[in-house]
Amino acid sequence: MTNAPTPTGGTDRAGRRDRVLRRVRRTTAWTAVSATALTDLIIALVVTSLLRARVGLRTWRAVHWAAYLAWPLAVIHGLGVGTDSTTGWVLGVTLGCVAIAAAALVWRGTRGTEPAPLTARGRP
Repeated sequence: MTNAPTPTGGTDRAGRRDRVLRRVRRTTAWTAVSATALTDLIIALVVTSLLRARVGLRTWRAVHWAAYLAWPLAVIHGLGVGTDSTTGWVLGVTLGCVAIAAAALVWRGTRGTEPAPLTARGRP
């Protein structure tokens, strides 16, 4: 590999290295933030579901509505990160997930709004 000038003004080797490092830093930070947010959201969903009788219906609903609101952001994130996000199979999986979520939303919208009542053991 030579150190010939490139159209971006740097040398071939140094310019390529800088572009790769910038990409790694940006992707790593974005992925770390989103992975942490996803983990926190899943923990909040599980904990509030297990303790639904103790945390109250209002808190339980707020956490679950936050998950509904976060899902489109996760889809956008999935399409925006990674080198294969525009390949056919990734777009197919994404569209499939969107279709399933839309169907679930329609199904949920046709049912009542109250969650299943809790029994004495805390399970519906």
